[in-house]
Amino acid sequence: MRKYELKTRGIMIFVFSLLISLLITGCDDRGGEKPTLTVSFDRDKLYGAGADCNINHSRVTFIMEGSPSFTKEAKLLVEYDKLRGVFVGTGSSDYIITQNDGTAIGTYMAYPNAYGSTAFTVIVDRFRDVKETVVINLYDIPEIELTADEYDIHHTESTKIYVKLTDQADNTANIPIKFTTNSGLLVNETVYTDDSGKAENIFEANEQIGNATVRAALGFCHNEYKEIVITRQ
Repeated sequence: MRKYELKTRGIMIFVFSLLISLLITGCDDRGGEKPTLTVSFDRDKLYGAGADCNINHSRVTFIMEGSPSFTKEAKLLVEYDKLRGVFVGTGSSDYIITQNDGTAIGTYMAYPNAYGSTAFTVIVDRFRDVKETVVINLYDIPEIELTADEYDIHHTESTKIYVKLTDQADNTANIPIKFTTNSGLLVNETVYTDDSGKAENIFEANEQIGNATVRAALGFCHNEYKEIVITRQ
């Protein structure tokens, strides 16, 4: 009788443990297959002061893959430095909800004067260990210095013109510079800066006299430019 009671008690403990395990698994998604998460930014460079050129923000795409019960209307938490920028998604700066297909789209905007690298981390609320971190590169818009060898030339001559870019985020190499003039000729319309942020071009008088205004603008933001005047005799 004693052995029977012990055996019965053992079976009851096993069944009870099994029920507890099933209950925990049913309430905690960690017992099942976890979804995957992908986060991507449309822009790899953001300029906080570039609102006029539409380069201070980026669309952020979230893609969850896995069981629809996990990916549909899933809450994705976002963590980032709120002193450098702000995220907007599903009406909140702290999270976004996926659609029925497991995708979601939000917007990240950099604040003016923000520069440097910063982390943007996304965590699946239902699976806290499913997360992804994207590094956002924030830049300040370079200052342009525009000079020429000669500002007064003969109407048959030419002169070299120079651009020098400076900034705080060390982002002045391989930047396209767009050159234009209201009179005369420029040898190149676009020149890329070298590793030190410098670029050169040549202005030709083109047999004309009078003043010519030469402009050098950033290729990714035409609203940022400098001008000089060259007089042709």
